[in-house]
Amino acid sequence: MPAFVEWMGKLSVFLGKACGVFYLTAIFLSVYEVFMRYAMNAPTSWTSETIMMLVATAWLFCVGAVTQQRRHITVTTMELLLGAKAWRRMQKIAIVLSMIGVAGMIWMLWGPMVKVLKNPANVGQRV
Repeated sequence: MPAFVEWMGKLSVFLGKACGVFYLTAIFLSVYEVFMRYAMNAPTSWTSETIMMLVATAWLFCVGAVTQQRRHITVTTMELLLGAKAWRRMQKIAIVLSMIGVAGMIWMLWGPMVKVLKNPANVGQRV
C-alpha cells in the first residue's frame, strides 16, 4: 500500500504541474476574446465556455497536488494565533465539512447521472 500511495502522490504532483498549460491557454483565450470583442467588434461564441472548461479541468487535476503539498491558501494568521492543537482541530473540522460537501454533491447529482447513463441520448439536454 505505501508504494501505491507514493505513486499516487507523484502522479498528483505531475498532474498539478502539467495543468499550468490549461491556465496559460485560458489566459491566451481571454486575451483573444477581449481583442476580438473590442478591437474587431466580432466577439466569439465559444471562448467563455472553453475557458470555463479549461479552468475547471485544471482545478480538478490540481486539487490533489495542492492538498498533498499543503500549498493551498490558508489563513496563516489564524494558524499562528490559535496554536498547533486548535489548528489541528480546525483542520479535522474542515475535512469533515469537505466530506459533507462531496456527499451532498453526489446526492444531488445521482439522479441526473443515472438518467443519462440509462439513456445516453439525454446528454446535453436539461435534466
